[in-house]
Amino acid sequence: MLREHRGHRLGALVKAAVLRDVARQLPQVRRITTINEEGNAPMVAVNESLGFRPAGQLSNWSRRV
Repeated sequence: MLREHRGHRLGALVKAAVLRDVARQLPQVRRITTINEEGNAPMVAVNESLGFRPAGQLSNWSRRV
């Protein structure tokens, strides 16, 4: 995302719209999982505001060869 687009709550608006669509089109769905980097504070805040709670942690490992 371009810097000038940050701070307008676009991520929150899109995510909320998708959740509404899922609820409307797939009413049988009872759990939705989302993933984002723990250090991405703005997206963590969006997820928390929409009712998501931490459910685990993923570690990525790499090695130069």
